[in-house]
Amino acid sequence: MKMKNLGIEKWFVDDGISGTIRDRKALNEMIDYVRDIDTVYVVALDRLSRNTKDLEEIQAKIKAKGATILPLDILEKLGMKDIPSDITSKLIFDIMTVVSSFLC
Repeated sequence: MKMKNLGIEKWFVDDGISGTIRDRKALNEMIDYVRDIDTVYVVALDRLSRNTKDLEEIQAKIKAKGATILPLDILEKLGMKDIPSDITSKLIFDIMTVVSSFLC
């Protein structure tokens, strides 16, 4: 899935900085910026963090602001192009997202 085709309004990229580092400039800017109408696209959840505790904290901050996190690798594995709307696809997507978060 090509991220340039998603109509992304604002990019936050920490080039060359490992996901093991929790305090990253672009990550912190994104968390501060995100609004309740936003979708945060990530290539994979392990790009947000490499450990489950930090990932859960980052997800909680983003969700508390009303935004949605969309891991593109999971959509691609499921052959989807957007957040699933039917209940079965949503369940499968959510399960894969949870499993992916434990692999971080």
